Amino acid sequence: MKESGEIKKADIRRVLVVKPSSLGDIIHVFPALEILRRILPDAEIDFLVNPKFAGLLDYSPVKISKKVLFEREKLGKIGSFIGGSMQLRRELRRGNYDLVIDFQGLFRSAFFSFLAGAKLGVCGFASPRERISALFYRRKIKCSAVHAVEKNVELVNGIFNTAYRVPECDIPPGSVELPAGIPERYTVLLPGARWNSKRFPVELFAQIAAALVAENRKVVLAGSPDEEPLCRDISEACGNDTNIISCAGKTGMSELLELIRRADAVVCNDSGPLHIASVMNKKIFCFFGSTVPEKTGPWNSRAKIYGVDTGCRGCLKRECPHSEIYCHKIDVHQVIKDILNMELSL
Repeated sequence: MKESGEIKKADIRRVLVVKPSSLGDIIHVFPALEILRRILPDAEIDFLVNPKFAGLLDYSPVKISKKVLFEREKLGKIGSFIGGSMQLRRELRRGNYDLVIDFQGLFRSAFFSFLAGAKLGVCGFASPRERISALFYRRKIKCSAVHAVEKNVELVNGIFNTAYRVPECDIPPGSVELPAGIPERYTVLLPGARWNSKRFPVELFAQIAAALVAENRKVVLAGSPDEEPLCRDISEACGNDTNIISCAGKTGMSELLELIRRADAVVCNDSGPLHIASVMNKKIFCFFGSTVPEKTGPWNSRAKIYGVDTGCRGCLKRECPHSEIYCHKIDVHQVIKDILNMELSL
């Protein structure tokens, strides 16, 4: 696509933001949305999102006028791709957008961004995650930032030739009931992650839970229905202690956010809940192996990051090729010491 000149704010009444997934990646866009609202105070902002994460947009720092659903499963199958693509194209065209901003940087996100037919075209990163994506962008923004939060804000600044800093951006509280049995004070442990290489051992979380209980602290285990077996294994490794409460699979998006908000501290892998806790400025103890905290780590000065420099740390592989995942061999005793002394260590 041919790159145009300066984009005039007065020409923009409707904007489509594209970031279909995942949970943490969408959270990373929230500060950029805050900047976008400052630049375009009267524009309507729609958001192209995977249905699985659509509920998260209810907690956006700015009002999302419409959630346009990106049904990835339908679009990922040969039999339903054409029909699904045409249906999504019609939905996007009805939006009558002036501008589309692709924060995802993948071929499919750029392709459907282009199909929206925005009057001012699509804006995206000059060096997107998949190079072919840039072919669909009318305006390509060079970004020097490393962390995803800073990079997303830099993209918006580059589009409008502004220089806003990353703003403070909280997730507003909801009015939901937590599952029965949740104590007033607790530390929440979230042992799940989408990649196997991100998922630190059950034994690590079990040792942490046992140490907290030994100090008369309550522990809540949380996660998606798929992570219920992980939480069950942790609970069983601790002798099914009644001070360890598992609500894995029992919380929707709203309940998970409130569970994190009310916790004294959060212990987790590099996962979506980590970034929720980061935006909420919680005390965080998190584990990084195959991913790079400098790029996608917690945007939070109260977070403590643990990892082992094995030479292959930050490989970005979903499955570790080694028989043992060496970057998972962190010093659990140090982690426990830090958590038990969290008021002093952070």
